[in-house]
Amino acid sequence: METASFATSDGVDIAFRSWRPDAAGPTVILQHGFMSNAEINWEVTGVAAALLEAGHPVVALDARGHGHSGKPVDPDAYSLSRMAQDVVELADHLALEDFHLVGYSMGALVSGMVAAEDSRVCRLVLGGIGGAAADPASHEALDLIAVAEALDADDPAALSDPVGASFRAFADAVGADLAPLAAAARGHAGDVVPFERIPVPTLVLAGADDPIALHPAALVARIDHATLEVVPGDHLKAVSHPDFRFAIVRFLEAPPT
Repeated sequence: METASFATSDGVDIAFRSWRPDAAGPTVILQHGFMSNAEINWEVTGVAAALLEAGHPVVALDARGHGHSGKPVDPDAYSLSRMAQDVVELADHLALEDFHLVGYSMGALVSGMVAAEDSRVCRLVLGGIGGAAADPASHEALDLIAVAEALDADDPAALSDPVGASFRAFADAVGADLAPLAAAARGHAGDVVPFERIPVPTLVLAGADDPIALHPAALVARIDHATLEVVPGDHLKAVSHPDFRFAIVRFLEAPPT
């Protein structure tokens, strides 16, 4: 594994790690979820190793505000379109002519934005999101402002919103930097991913017990050439289940239809 970083067009350093950059075939870019990082989402879970065993070159970035990347505290620095541009600029930095893209949760939203705009994406995997991702006004959509307020709270024990409290508890458990994460939550609020403009084969991967990825079939219906696979686990555990990584490898290895 090699680690490196580059500066984006708006001056934020993005850290990334890469494996077997000279291997044949399109590179697989991995984009992790909110409050996670490349190591937790992709190395610890075995996803990167499974892709490497299948012979793919792999690159996993730490999103801005996360891991070893820069951490601005302005919500405007965290729109999904800006974070998608980070992925595009990483592909430019690596001089990739084409690539597969795998995202989880927040990373799936970012990856959907990239795939709708960048013709270099060959195949797309959207993990940990469901029907509400295509309809932010849905009552099932995550209240990102409540999450931001929970991350900003002086006394987490006084939080009454259970969803916000769970995010804050996780952030505190992993020692996360709260200010940039709160800014990121506010920056994402109200953003809409144009799933209907995604032109490439897409796999939607959802945990059977994931409350954030409810009704994934509704998301599949918004994307041409999309398929659905449901794996065991909730939002935190599904990404670690062997079925999750095996589904990704099967999808990327499948012949064109």
